[in-house]
Amino acid sequence: MISTTANKNNNVYEYYTSIRAVKEGYKHCQVGSIPAGIMDNFVLEQIQLIIRSPQILSRLVDEVRLKQPNICDIQVIDKLKNAKDFISRLSNIAQRHLIELLIKKVRVNNDRIKIIYTELAIIRPTF
Repeated sequence: MISTTANKNNNVYEYYTSIRAVKEGYKHCQVGSIPAGIMDNFVLEQIQLIIRSPQILSRLVDEVRLKQPNICDIQVIDKLKNAKDFISRLSNIAQRHLIELLIKKVRVNNDRIKIIYTELAIIRPTF
């Protein structure tokens, strides 16, 4: 899916449109377009679930430290404790950056959505 926009009555609407629909036409694609807000909210809900994991939380702290070396780990952990509240307070740009850090690809079929995570988001078993 690719990000697309439509303008109607001085309003801009964002969508994710199937590449197949773009290349071959909507009649050849069962999925078509999905409003970006709906898809983004679904993906952010999945991120809320995974950032609660201590392993993922630790990796996110490391990632933040790379960009802001002076920040304390506890500051990051405190902000991430309530994942839903934390994500809702982020700007749209910051939310998209978080999605890019944790999500490699989202595949949409007419009966399911499959999220493929980045290495940062994959929980590995500890022995």
